[in-house]
Amino acid sequence: MIGRGDSSAFSFGKAALAAMTIESTASSPTFAQEALLIQESAQLGEATLIPAKLDIVDVGAVERIDYASRLSLLSQQIAANACYLAAGIDADLAKELLIKELAEFDQYIAALRNGDPSLGIIGAEERSKTLKHIDEVEAVWKPFKAAAEAIIAGQDIEKNVALISSTNMTLLERTAILVTDMNAEYANPAELTQANAMVIEIASRQTMLIQRISKDLCGIETGNPTLGTKEDLKKTVELFEVSLTALLNGMPEAGVMVPPTPEILASLQAVSAEWTPIRERLLSVEAMEVIPDEERVKLFEDLDHVGQTMQAVVDKYRTFAKQHL
Repeated sequence: MIGRGDSSAFSFGKAALAAMTIESTASSPTFAQEALLIQESAQLGEATLIPAKLDIVDVGAVERIDYASRLSLLSQQIAANACYLAAGIDADLAKELLIKELAEFDQYIAALRNGDPSLGIIGAEERSKTLKHIDEVEAVWKPFKAAAEAIIAGQDIEKNVALISSTNMTLLERTAILVTDMNAEYANPAELTQANAMVIEIASRQTMLIQRISKDLCGIETGNPTLGTKEDLKKTVELFEVSLTALLNGMPEAGVMVPPTPEILASLQAVSAEWTPIRERLLSVEAMEVIPDEERVKLFEDLDHVGQTMQAVVDKYRTFAKQHL
């Protein structure tokens, strides 16, 4: 289990976290920053700067960044479950999850474009740069979704698995660019601080990495190196480890704050407690020619559970961010 103050994971460390974290600015013409009124002071006979009191409208900054991050998660989750379904591995569960995930991706991308009060996203996106990034995600998403739906229907399995295998990382990259753009647009003192935006992005990315691990395992199991290899698995495990350590301990030089509440710290420690034995099992996969059926099913279930535990951390960060503007 990774503890606070444990720096062992930083041997791979800071460079890896930096590589997966794109810096963003906190400026945006969409939101008013704190204005200053110049008021003449008769007593002092000079101009005095007084903060103007502005009405701040909550348009769901925290939710926009969170749901954009969930698109990244879904890009890997859908690829993993399409692989499992096509290979007949836990096929009933994979099919059920795949149908749900396709609907979620459609809902979230539409919400980021048009708004969705049920998700806490108020009002349509107006910024042309962000709309362009949404367009770029959808351009990859539409054929990707069609391939997944064909696999569900049992049509042209080999062709559609190949399409998903070759485009899932492009979809992940496009969604990551959208997340970074959302961070730059909506992380501002009026609605969301940059420090909170950073940890929400990294914590959300952890849920994506869990799904990428599952996808890597399916690529290994089915002999599909485009989907995942043992080297891919090792790198993904290392990235998850480094980021979890950063969230637990903080990494000020990368803009990652320490856990801001005892509840968030306890939740991260719960993730670490679940993750540590899973990590050892994942690393042992490198030495296996074939993953035993029982171990594969158990890994699938345990990864799903730690992903849920990590999502609970994201939710706690979201709540904290909304309460501490």
